[in-house]
Amino acid sequence: MESRYEYFQMRYDARGKRGFTGLQKCVAAIKLMALEESPDSIDDYMRMSERTARESLYILARGVIETFSDKYLPKPSLNDIVAGSNNGVNVLDQSPTFQDVLTRKAKDASIKVNDHGYKFEYYLTDGIYPPYSTFGKTFRHLIEPRDKIFKKRQEGTRKDVKRAFGVLKAK
Repeated sequence: MESRYEYFQMRYDARGKRGFTGLQKCVAAIKLMALEESPDSIDDYMRMSERTARESLYILARGVIETFSDKYLPKPSLNDIVAGSNNGVNVLDQSPTFQDVLTRKAKDASIKVNDHGYKFEYYLTDGIYPPYSTFGKTFRHLIEPRDKIFKKRQEGTRKDVKRAFGVLKAK
């Protein structure tokens, strides 16, 4: 890291006092990650300020990603994907159609529900999906009776769709 990033090179401050070495900064960053501690805990251990500890963690993480991502963090190929790992979230992440919806490049697919017009279609999902506005999730805290009816119908529809895909996959 010292040869690649100036931050990890040992420097002297304006008073001529020696700063932390690259190794000390890396040790602090790794300690923060390994023990899930807050940056201010490094002050007691190494006499390193919270800011220096936080910067060390951030720059080390960026450095590892930039240095090793091509070799060790590639996107999975079709051969890497094992059966069952293609859940809805992974499929959506790989879907050019859904990416167009997220980036607002998708063509209008206007629908009308309860006399309210929507520009894009909605997807019935459950709690594991990210909070995108195009996902229609069930209510967590049911307050009104109509919320209970909506939740029951939505979950029923989602299960019907899941069963239909199960039948198609089996063929």
